[in-house]
Parts: sequence; C-alpha cells; structure tokens
Amino acid sequence: MKLSVLTLLLVHSLTVVPLIAQSNQSQPVASQTTLRINSQAVLVDVLVTDHKGAPVTGLKQDAFTVTEQGKPQTISFFEEHTGAPPLDQAKTPEFPALPPDVFSNFSPIATPPAVNVLLLDALNTPLADQMVVRKAAIRYLKNLKPGSRLAIFTLSTRLRFVQGFADDPAVLAAAMGYRKNAMPVNSPLTPSSQEITESSALDGRSQFGPMNSASPGVAALQDFMSETNAWQLDDREFRTLQALQDLATLLGGFPGRKDLIWLSSSFPLNPYGIAGMPFGRSDTAVDTRFEGPIRDTFAQLATARVSVYPVDARGVMAFEYFTAENNSRRPVGTALLNESMARNIDYATEDLLAEKTGGTAFYSKNDLWNVIDSVVSHSSNFYTFSYTPTNTKMDGSFRDVGVQIAGGQYKLSYRRGYFARIAEPAAAKAKPPTSAQQQGPPAPLATDPFKPYMMLGTPLTQQIVYKALVQPVPAAQDAPDGAKPAAKGPVTRYAIDFSIDLKDLDFTLDEDGIHHGLVNLCLIVYDRYGQVVSRDDRWVTFDTAPEEYADFQDSGVKIHQEIDVPKGQYWLRTGVYDRASHNIGTLEAPLSMVRPLDVAQQ
Repeated sequence: MKLSVLTLLLVHSLTVVPLIAQSNQSQPVASQTTLRINSQAVLVDVLVTDHKGAPVTGLKQDAFTVTEQGKPQTISFFEEHTGAPPLDQAKTPEFPALPPDVFSNFSPIATPPAVNVLLLDALNTPLADQMVVRKAAIRYLKNLKPGSRLAIFTLSTRLRFVQGFADDPAVLAAAMGYRKNAMPVNSPLTPSSQEITESSALDGRSQFGPMNSASPGVAALQDFMSETNAWQLDDREFRTLQALQDLATLLGGFPGRKDLIWLSSSFPLNPYGIAGMPFGRSDTAVDTRFEGPIRDTFAQLATARVSVYPVDARGVMAFEYFTAENNSRRPVGTALLNESMARNIDYATEDLLAEKTGGTAFYSKNDLWNVIDSVVSHSSNFYTFSYTPTNTKMDGSFRDVGVQIAGGQYKLSYRRGYFARIAEPAAAKAKPPTSAQQQGPPAPLATDPFKPYMMLGTPLTQQIVYKALVQPVPAAQDAPDGAKPAAKGPVTRYAIDFSIDLKDLDFTLDEDGIHHGLVNLCLIVYDRYGQVVSRDDRWVTFDTAPEEYADFQDSGVKIHQEIDVPKGQYWLRTGVYDRASHNIGTLEAPLSMVRPLDVAQQ
C-alpha cells in the first residue's frame, strides 16, 4: 500500500547558480509555467483462499468492493498475480554480453510478483527456542524447491543480513551454516557468547528463577526486577522497530509484494501504536512513547508493500504452573487464569500485527517448517488494486479499509487499514541545498542515503541502472583525491569508470539551457568476513551544456573514481544516489574477477 499527500503544485522555472560551469555555451529557452499534479493512491494486495486454504484465481475487478471508513471507494487499478511458471517451463532470459572487467546492475530476469523474507529473531526469543527456530529453518531449506525467491535476515542486538534473494536451495542452506552431520560454530543462528549474554539480558523473563514471596526483602527485589524487565522490554521494542524500519527501507527498493516471515517467541509492539501498560509506576498513566515510532514503522511497511507473518516459535505450550521448575504457592485457578490471559494477549498482538499488514499469524504449531512452506507456496497468488481515497487529509489518523467479494465464501488476507501519514525514506527528508550552499560543496545529508543498500551481499538496487568498468591502474604515492589510504603496506589502485543511464537521473533545466544535477557516489571495499576495509563517498555536480547533455543521452553519464585496495580477497560494492529523485542504484563485484594490471595492459 503506497500512501502520500495529494498535492496540486504550481511550479515556475527558476535560475539556479551553477556550482561548476562545465561550458560557457548556452541556449536560452522561454520561461514557462508547469502544472504538476501528484495524485497518490492507496495500494492493496489481497490474498483470496477457499475453505480448504487453496488460492482462488480468475476473479474479476467487478467482484471486489472496497470501502474506507465505511465509505465506498472507486478502484482505479486492478491486477491478478498467479505466481511464476514452473522452473522447467520458464525460458531463461539472456544477459547482455559485457566486455572484460565491465559489470552492470541490470538484470533481464523478471522480478516475481512476491518475494519472501525469513527473519530469525534472537532478540525476542530465549536461547532454547532459538535452536528450535534454526532447526526448522534448515529443515525447510533442505526441502526447498529450486526457483523460490527467499532472503534470510537475523535479529539479535541489530539486524544482520545472511543471504539475498537466492533461488538455489543449496546456497540458502549454506548461508544458514548447514553441513551434513555437522553444526558449524559460525552459523548465523549459533550465537556467540556475547550475543547469548545480550539476549539473556534483553529477555523479558526473570533471569533469577522462581522466588518465594515470603522471603525477607523479596517485595523490594520484585519491584527492582519489574522495573528492570520494563526497561528491557523498552529496549527490545526500540531495537525491533529499528530493524523493521531498516527492512522496510531495503525492501522498498524492490517492486511487488514482500512477505516477511518473522519467527520469534514474542512480538513487542502493538499495531495500534500504544503500549497499553502502566508507565512510571503509575496505575493510570499509559506509556505512549512508542506511539509515533510504531505508526511510522507501519507506514513504512505499507509503503514498501511488506506483509508480516508472525510465527510464534514457542509452538504448543504447556502451562508453566505444571512444570517442575514452578514452586508458586498461588491457587491453581488464579495461576492458570493469569497465564491464559497473558498468552491470549500475545496471540491477539500477533493477530493484530498480521491483520494490519495483510499477513497471517501462526501460533500453537510445532511444525514451523511447514508454516514457512505454506506462506511461501501460497504468497505468489494474489490480487492488487488501488484507489484514490476520497478523504485526502493526512492527519495521522488510522483509516479502516474493507474488502468484500461477491459470489462466494472466501477468506481474505489484506491490509485492514493504514495510518494517514506520509512515509518517506530517511534520505528524502533531508533538506535540499539552498542557493547560498550551492556556491560551495553540497551540504551533508542528515542521514546516510545508502543505508542499508550498501551492505555486502544485499540484492542489487536497480532504481538507477549503470555499468562500471573496474580496472587496476599504476598506484601513485598518495591516495586518490579526497580519499584516505586503505591500509598500510602494498595496495592495488582500482579505477572505476561509471556509465549511468540518464533517464534514471533527475536533471533540471534552467532558462539558459543548462541541465543541473547532483549525484552521490559511494565505493565500499569489503573483506571476506564482511568487514569494511575502505570507503569513499563524494558528490558530483553537473552543470551540463546542451551538447554534452546530448552525449549523456546517447552513451550515459560518465563519472570516474578511484580507490586503493590492500592485497588479498576483497569485494567492491558501488552505489549511485540521485539527490533530486532520491533514487538509488547499487552494484557489487568480486575484485578477483578483475584482470590483473599486466593482463589488462596486454
């Protein structure tokens, strides 16, 4: 679901003072007034299944009725997605032949209508349940059919990337650290001792075991533990929200629907944006500190078309009152009632989280691998429609969305509403440079526009399509202009020559016929452990005369950049960010594929 403000803007041509005059030739153009209308729509993905849970296909637009806040809305766009064809029937598209040492982020393979993301959550999952999650994920991947598009992330104290949208089950299983008859210690789900300590510290359950309420001073200790657990819950909620926002930012660069299969023992956020618990030891005050961040997170997930499928890793649970570890002296009726209420609250939160994002919650199930398979196998059959809401006010309120289908008894999974607020990427919120700032270097952005697109191994972003010629060059004594030396000792200097598709950049035309543009280039060198060895960021300003602009249209925008790399095995990841459109393109290449200097010169 994409949501933004409905605006009507009257834009006049303005004269911009150039940063770097590339040509003195100019052709004046007549000043004109441009009428720009931005009419944004609400996008809804609907999964339709019958009483057996099988996808229902072949429905037409007139079978659907949509309402917002109970008022009928007019569907302006409708499309049915029936998934990708079987692998043996699919035609393998041909990649364009590239010269030696030339790499491109263009891919002729059509993006499937829906991709799946597996999030293995250790932050909100006790250690015992973490091992259950890992075994379930590996069991599913071992039986995964080729051609399934799946990415894997883990969450402990921060979000970690494991594997991009790979189609090969062997690659996915290897990324999980699976080896036959072995469990490697460096598996992404085999936590280090530090992560075990952090996970235990962040777990909301008591780390001190059961206590006798009749013990001296136990009331004060219980108050201390209660406050500590409340702080831990706040910390976990903050980290969880940050991870979901990072995922929304990353996944927003890819078209289509994304199904986030979130395996966890708890989901510390409320879809309504209110914690609903006492705050500051008060029995009446309600903690609303996370109200804004939660609503922002849900708005970003909606914009990125991410549907959340919470999967409770605890499976079928016995009542703790009857376990051997329990020594509570509370009456059995009271204990079971309290435990049932707490469990039902957890399940209700999971249901709300799924309902508000268009997914489905799964709990009280021990066959987690079958749950993952069920989501992946049914997620490619759905309907997409959009409408322009009759209420265009962006007041931050929650708008209910209702969908009905005539002529049958169906189960519908779709986003049941949205928060009427603008959800922009962080880079888009940065203020553009003023005329005074344009006399010198560009003003730095408040946030890194490349986060998290430049992580090693993340899927390539094709909002900006470009090629890059990567070649070693004789290294000088000093580092490349404006860059710090990569490391002490021998290095190889690489020259990167970019050719960027002009249509993906937003150049503005002034009244003198000069096209202005501002592009941010980023080069990051990673080692085999995923650590950053060196990084170089720089702004490139364009003030292009008509003749040069015509050359850009024919052969692309040319930019040259260099970076030093130590001896060894490294990967180069490049990024291009357009300041005006906020579009991003990324490309990754192992430097082992680049011909050495002596070979390239032959």
